[in-house]
Amino acid sequence: MEIRHFEKSGCVVAPRGEGGDLPGFAEPPLPGHSLHLDAPTMLIIEDAPLIAFDLAETMRELGFDVRAIAANHEEARQAIEESAPQFAIVDLHLGRKWDNIRPSEELLAQLDAVGCLCLIFSGDEAACRRMGERFPHFAVLTKPAERSKLASKLEALRNAR
Repeated sequence: MEIRHFEKSGCVVAPRGEGGDLPGFAEPPLPGHSLHLDAPTMLIIEDAPLIAFDLAETMRELGFDVRAIAANHEEARQAIEESAPQFAIVDLHLGRKWDNIRPSEELLAQLDAVGCLCLIFSGDEAACRRMGERFPHFAVLTKPAERSKLASKLEALRNAR
């Protein structure tokens, strides 16, 4: 497969396949937004590399300045201390301990304390519901989710700011 340079945005993309779809993408990319100096900052807390990468690309397409991707609680705490983000996407289950979301709840409290607006994004519907009740001003979305729903939840958070 040939990879070519896309002139308009400076991104490298693969050519479209049959039917206009992009190889390797489950959904077409969202319309691009230019990144401005005043773009809202974003922290992504997700331990699955492919999901984290896809979220980062989607957030950039939506006009966010993705400052960091944290794959575990320690990286997330460090990123928050270095530069408090305006927005965060938080997976509740990092690592192998599916029975303990306490460290993620502590991260949510830390993010809340610095005024960060969060999207709780997890495949555990019951845990999402509990964290949504604990932090009612945060948005909640269960995995898997379409990009349009993700964009809608983040737009609602942006408008709440």
